[in-house]
Amino acid sequence: MLLKIAIEGHIAKALDASHVIQRTLDILVDNIADAQKGSLHPRVMSPTLLLDTLKSSSPSFPADTTLPFPLGKAYLHSMYQLNDVRVYTYKKLLGYVILVPLVHKRTFTVLRMVPINVPANQEHFLYTYVLDSVLCLDRTKQYHFTMTEDELPKRKTAEPGHYVCKHQRTLLLTLTTKSCAVTMLQMRDSLPSVYDTRLVRLSTTVWTQLVNNSWIYFTPNLTPSSCCIQA
Repeated sequence: MLLKIAIEGHIAKALDASHVIQRTLDILVDNIADAQKGSLHPRVMSPTLLLDTLKSSSPSFPADTTLPFPLGKAYLHSMYQLNDVRVYTYKKLLGYVILVPLVHKRTFTVLRMVPINVPANQEHFLYTYVLDSVLCLDRTKQYHFTMTEDELPKRKTAEPGHYVCKHQRTLLLTLTTKSCAVTMLQMRDSLPSVYDTRLVRLSTTVWTQLVNNSWIYFTPNLTPSSCCIQA
């Protein structure tokens, strides 16, 4: 009888230990799955600890840079949403690298450049050629850079209408860099003396989607025209 009780006790302890191991393994798998999605699970590093670490590190940030969110408990969700997480293993140890974005203090307005066809004659039309269709211009219009539309989905939302994206393009000075689009925005009453144009022949209506159900179309008929509509 005593032997049976002892065996059952050892079995109960073994089951408890296996449950603990299973829970630990589930937590580990969940943490790795979150890291693969680029998010940091609170079990790995608590929000308060991460916030205190950023506060203590802020004096060492490079000049003219700041965090894309205020260092307050009310913005913990934004802090976790904008961070990137990398996971690695080394000698049976699981390591985390938390990448916190630093943004330039300049705020850039994102403009999508849509070429408009201008009739050259009854069959041929001219349009301004743009290599990258997205122009990012700071509020003072002193600095700018361009992007492709494929780069836009990689941005992260800081708040509605404000985004954080990795700066992979050279920041250009408007005064010393010749840009047809920037010049047209600065001098709206006149056209640049030199800009890249293309000549095309159109026989059908051309539709270009702007955003959601907003479209701009160009119809080459006897009186060529373009118009923006919303469906």
